[in-house]
Amino acid sequence: MRRMMNLAAIGIAAFCGTGCSTMLRGDDSDRDVHLHLTYFMARKAGFDEAEARAIASGNCHTDYHPETNSVGTERRVIGGLINPLTVPRIIGIGLIDWGWGGETAVRAFAGQTAGATAWALRPLAHRLHFPSPGLYQKTVPAFRTHPETGEMYYNNREAMIVLEQAFRALETRDPDVPRALALLGIGLHTLQDSYKHQGYCGAFGHIGVFPDPDDISRDPGMALEIAEATLNSLRHARRLLHGKGMRIAERWREEFRRIYTVPLRGGERRQDRWIALIRETLGDSYGGWDDTRERWLADGGDEAFERALDRVR
Repeated sequence: MRRMMNLAAIGIAAFCGTGCSTMLRGDDSDRDVHLHLTYFMARKAGFDEAEARAIASGNCHTDYHPETNSVGTERRVIGGLINPLTVPRIIGIGLIDWGWGGETAVRAFAGQTAGATAWALRPLAHRLHFPSPGLYQKTVPAFRTHPETGEMYYNNREAMIVLEQAFRALETRDPDVPRALALLGIGLHTLQDSYKHQGYCGAFGHIGVFPDPDDISRDPGMALEIAEATLNSLRHARRLLHGKGMRIAERWREEFRRIYTVPLRGGERRQDRWIALIRETLGDSYGGWDDTRERWLADGGDEAFERALDRVR
């Protein structure tokens, strides 16, 4: 009995101190993929600076738009307050997951917090970040690599729906090119998340998991798969838009591996390497998200994103 009381007390503290706070996650790792990697691959595929910025910004903005943000902290807090059974459920099942289920305290309570308030999120957010047939079905990568031939093949239809919408828009010469590029960015976000979020479902997400699945530096092999799938998709998109492809120097793999295999120096961030690589190898005037977002907004990128969302809906 005393053990249960102690677990309950600790559980309540863990929920208050971590279950809620972990609903807010850092976004540096997300930007590494959805912004920097995407911009780099778009330029390698032959898109010009403005086009690459539109694609990468649309991709990155998917994490911030209120209808497509998978965290949705404010909506979840309000949803939890509306439902009086939320906190008892989180504490009760969280204690079981933590005490007997082998989960860490943070994951146990944060996961239950996500699950108990998942109903408050917009369905679009689930579909874009955890592409699977249902909220409780685990996500799998959009493509798999054949072990013998090394070729990539379709593996997750849900992860390709928006990207294929973008391909159709480009193929049919949609006169609203900014919208098509924003749609391409959103589709790439889902493609990339199908790799990063594999093994997790929309209802419980991956909040509280360590190491953070959004940090692809933890798995260089997966990082390269994401890069390959992103580049192949962008090369196809460029052929559809401009009617011709572009030869890609194999050196990009070496450049990419350096980003994730060489240990970071004191105070260095992964995004610093991305920015330096893009400036040095492409000669672009490229900054972080704040700089890129400012240029994107000046070009009407947010309006194009809204028009693209109409297509996604």
